[in-house]
Amino acid sequence: MQVEYVHCTIEHHCKHDCNLNWPKTLKQLTVFVSHSGDIELVRNSFHNQPDLTSLTLYDSSWENPPPDGQIWQQIITKSMPNLQKFDFCFKFWKDFNISSDISLVVSTFSSEFYLKEKSWFVQCDSHYQQLSVAMLYSLPFVFERFDIITHSFNESLSTDKQSQIQRPYDKVTTISIDVNCKQITDKLSSINITNLSLKLIGNPMDWIYSLTHLRQLSLGNHLNMSPQQFLCLLQNTRYLNQLNISYSILQRITYNWRSKIICNLLTQRIHSLTIPSDSSNEDYIKVDELVHIVRVFYERCRYLNLAVRSRNLVAGFILRKMNQLRSLTVRLKEYGPNLMITRQWLNQQDKFYEKLNYSLLADENLYSFWFGCRR
Repeated sequence: MQVEYVHCTIEHHCKHDCNLNWPKTLKQLTVFVSHSGDIELVRNSFHNQPDLTSLTLYDSSWENPPPDGQIWQQIITKSMPNLQKFDFCFKFWKDFNISSDISLVVSTFSSEFYLKEKSWFVQCDSHYQQLSVAMLYSLPFVFERFDIITHSFNESLSTDKQSQIQRPYDKVTTISIDVNCKQITDKLSSINITNLSLKLIGNPMDWIYSLTHLRQLSLGNHLNMSPQQFLCLLQNTRYLNQLNISYSILQRITYNWRSKIICNLLTQRIHSLTIPSDSSNEDYIKVDELVHIVRVFYERCRYLNLAVRSRNLVAGFILRKMNQLRSLTVRLKEYGPNLMITRQWLNQQDKFYEKLNYSLLADENLYSFWFGCRR
């Protein structure tokens, strides 16, 4: 059987002391890499791909030198003579503050080979700080996730001078914002954006309130969002039903759980709640904190992921009070052979658990519950 399509993800444990070999019969190849050096490994693997017509590359590692279009042109000309589509996103670290240096990177993708022969166009976004990141990608952008790393798209450089690509971001459904971007491109359709991740330090930008079709929202630990701003976002996103947020941020943007209008909106909207943890003591929910979470989210929440201090909180609060749950992922601070959550232990706590329809999977101090029909 001849292999014609391959979708490959190179994990961070990949060793660089071996070579990648692709079937010569390949027609379409998609590769995702995430660590420094991986893209060079992939680039050096292309020797003879005469049938390859579509190549898609996504490099999410920032610890890379700037990409070189001349090198890719040589590889394509020599090893992929029938390549028709070359889609990519290369992230890299820049340690310069002169715009001509970014221009130099873009210019390597500006030869007649790219612009005339292939009609392949690129754009490069970067931050104004000298030591910062940059991102070079093909147009149109073919990936679902788009990272906003620039303070203004007016500073971005593109080889599409005549705006031949009319709708370059139509496939984007998720945007992750790492910096305070005051000026966003009007080509990024707010209708298509359903997932927003705010990682920036400081206040959110006004234009995020135009993302009215959001379904998922993730708020970083350093975001300085006020309760009024959060309320405005909630009121403009009637489809929002998934929330990823730390307890400290959740507490702050609800006025310490005292804002009735915000809490009511969360009760009505949120079906999936994730309160991330990194195993530090502050991330484990205490009993008084869990009381607020259960009170606000018990009515509609079906998927819950959080970390608590003891198994008693799981049995006494979460499983008993949150009757709409379909799945629960919980990490315990306490850990040991006599501190585990088991069916036997739950049955000893209350006869309620003997009738509860659920599956339970334990991995050290991490527990995953899946629930059947609940009355």
